[in-house]
Amino acid sequence: MMIYGQSLRQVFDAMPGAYKIVVSVCSVFFVFILFWVPYILFFKADANPTAAVMTITGIPARGMSDPSVVSDGNKAYMAYTSITKDTGVDYFSTVIAQSNLPCKAFQGVQALFQGKPGEDIVAPDGQSVLATAQVRYETPSIIYDPTDKGREWKVFSYRYYWAKNIAFAQRYGVIAMKTAASPRGPWSAETWLFSPGGEYPPAPYNAMVGLALNTLHPDLANMTAYSRPSALVIGDTIVMTLSAFRNSMLPEKVIMIASGDHGRSWNYIGTPLTLQDAAKMGVYKTISGASLLSDGKKIYLAAVLGNEGIMALGTQIIPFADPVKGLLQRDENGVPVASNSVPLLAGAPSPRGGGYAAYTPECKTGLITSEYLPQRKAFHILKTYRSLQAE
Repeated sequence: MMIYGQSLRQVFDAMPGAYKIVVSVCSVFFVFILFWVPYILFFKADANPTAAVMTITGIPARGMSDPSVVSDGNKAYMAYTSITKDTGVDYFSTVIAQSNLPCKAFQGVQALFQGKPGEDIVAPDGQSVLATAQVRYETPSIIYDPTDKGREWKVFSYRYYWAKNIAFAQRYGVIAMKTAASPRGPWSAETWLFSPGGEYPPAPYNAMVGLALNTLHPDLANMTAYSRPSALVIGDTIVMTLSAFRNSMLPEKVIMIASGDHGRSWNYIGTPLTLQDAAKMGVYKTISGASLLSDGKKIYLAAVLGNEGIMALGTQIIPFADPVKGLLQRDENGVPVASNSVPLLAGAPSPRGGGYAAYTPECKTGLITSEYLPQRKAFHILKTYRSLQAE
């Protein structure tokens, strides 16, 4: 660029010393602004992002809840409960979605466990029809088990018959599993892993269940339902928590089991959390559920507790003191001690609340939760940008 036949360098050299200083300072300031503004807009703005609804496309749903997330180092995969409505009826299915890291959005892959509008329930005589009910699948867990060749991917889901009766649903509820060499399939046939045993479920369905959990330990005697499977792979061992019910709508406790042979057999580890624990942790009266989380170094129980007004009051993240024995970190009075507490994010939460959580370090969205959002009249999955440890 020339000014009156002189280059910018020649013009600068001809300036008095004081002018040169002013021009130099202004030039530095201009360069600073040139880089600082984009930094503020694109980088600094992401340093403290706010919680938001997770974008999940590809498989339309009215509501989404109960996330479980795992990564194989290349992509992240989420299993969740998908709620769809058809002719005024809600259907519950387990869906798998995938995302490129760091998990800004997910794309639906397939409905792995597909809810059904109606299925005949066979009576114990094996011939007559007892009732016709919806088949529902919810509260799934997805794991990557790399040393189990041909069955590296596993999804667990709570399967039950819904005839608008909680007791009926629990009596005919089981924990189901499918396996695959790839998260995109093909997936195995559905296997019924667990039920309480005895008449849960009644014949002829009890013959289809692999393990009666109540036989594992006296602590589990008289349980009438198990739901919300949540699994982690630690080395060659699968550990799992389950919500355990005894003739009630909400869980009595959260139990922990483990498998050293990739899910073919299981043993009882312990009971990390009970109703008595919840009552000692503040305003809580009930357990709504829990899930296992790991940051790669430590294992945590993400407990969702409630009271008379709201059944799920966010997420209490409690480290394990000894996961081998199923023992949570507790204070000198024996009360579980949370490393972080993630409240409900809706300004005016509904009685359904939320807080059911998932986490994997590869997703830079922090804790992923689900919550009933009154303004949308449905459950949604949220990226909270909250860590497992209080900051």
